[in-house]
Amino acid sequence: MIVIIPSTMNFWAILKMKNYNFNFNKMNEKGVVISMEDFDIPFVNSINEKFEEEAPDKEDITDNIPESAVFLGEINLDVDSAVSGVTWDVEEEYYIMPWNDGDFDWALFRVYYDDNEDLWSVNPDARISGGIKSYKEAAILMLRDLFKSWGINIDDPEYEDYKEFLEEIKQMKD
Repeated sequence: MIVIIPSTMNFWAILKMKNYNFNFNKMNEKGVVISMEDFDIPFVNSINEKFEEEAPDKEDITDNIPESAVFLGEINLDVDSAVSGVTWDVEEEYYIMPWNDGDFDWALFRVYYDDNEDLWSVNPDARISGGIKSYKEAAILMLRDLFKSWGINIDDPEYEDYKEFLEEIKQMKD
């Protein structure tokens, strides 16, 4: 059982944000499947090959993002760990891209910075199937489930940034 600690990110949510993936698949009543299982994004492999000796910086990563990816926005926050007492800054830039592998239609990923580790990374977060044509609809469905898996209740005032982020995506022009 996971206990959600109000006003802090819980341990499992922090692990998930840092891309320690667990198996999460969900099908809704409309036949839409959202998968949060591990998957590889091809452009990440090329970044890893270029930077075997050192970690890439943000520009190294963003310069390699495919043109088909759509920037959804960013969330920057301070994370307070009730477990360790450590506080750190996190920057997250969210993207969605077409994912035509025969099983899924869209993939959601983050360019993620954790100042505690002083490291930029790309975290593949979710994929969705079900014939959804709109990237905005796909993004909102995946992000809602992703946030929920992290223990984030977007209706809680503490997580207003996440709710505003979803509203901004709804307002994006196609």
